[in-house]
Amino acid sequence: MATQLHTIAAGSQAQPRRGLVLLGRLGLVCRGILYILIGALAVDLARGHTGASASQQGAVHTVASQPFGHWLLIAFAAGVFGYAAWRAVQAASGHELESGRRRGAVDRLSAAASAVAYLGIFGITLGVLLGSGASGGGLERFTRWAMGVSPWLVGGVGIGLLAVALVQAVKGLRRSFMKELDRGRMSAQAQCWVGRLGLIGYCARAAVFALVGYGMLQAAHNYRPAQAKGLDGSLQGVLNGRFGPALVAVVAAGLIAFGLESLIESRYRRL
Repeated sequence: MATQLHTIAAGSQAQPRRGLVLLGRLGLVCRGILYILIGALAVDLARGHTGASASQQGAVHTVASQPFGHWLLIAFAAGVFGYAAWRAVQAASGHELESGRRRGAVDRLSAAASAVAYLGIFGITLGVLLGSGASGGGLERFTRWAMGVSPWLVGGVGIGLLAVALVQAVKGLRRSFMKELDRGRMSAQAQCWVGRLGLIGYCARAAVFALVGYGMLQAAHNYRPAQAKGLDGSLQGVLNGRFGPALVAVVAAGLIAFGLESLIESRYRRL
């Protein structure tokens, strides 16, 4: 009898766990789509085209402008929320959902930050769905508020973003992201492609975090919130510099590569 009760209890716990795993995989698909769209918008930026900003807001508006855009946004919002929920559970429990593998303090902190970030993207998507729009300048508004508290807060966020950039670069260069995949189900060719896409993609993400973090430090040092730029503003700054279009195109290609890696990861990731 006790064995039967234990089996029933284990089965009841497995149901929500499987649901979270499904949400996690759907979220990885949406993350891939998001980065591919941002990368494509950055390509347009490098070519001198003006239009939707190369940012999360621009990507969401791009989805909304497609045929059946309203329904696509609903699916996108569900996926992004699922990804945020999955990362929040990782941060709270400290374990992987399927394998039960213990996660370290750095991994849990990263999961928590990721959950907050994707909840923000969910909020942007929800705003577009409800017709309230998703205006840019969010980072500058945050910086103005934080500057009223203390410039050290703004500088701390900038340093945190630079630290994230370093972690992303190391993860890409060492290809440690491959440890998160079930390579037993992958062919040698698939592993090779994922390794290359991840290397390029994580390094591109590192460049983006570094650009935004540097802008935050400049804003704190000069006490000028306007110097804190989001992704689109940071890429605009690079575009105006020497070899700007080529550098933006390289970052754009890297973001697209990360999006493709995320799509593959949605199938093979050990959640």
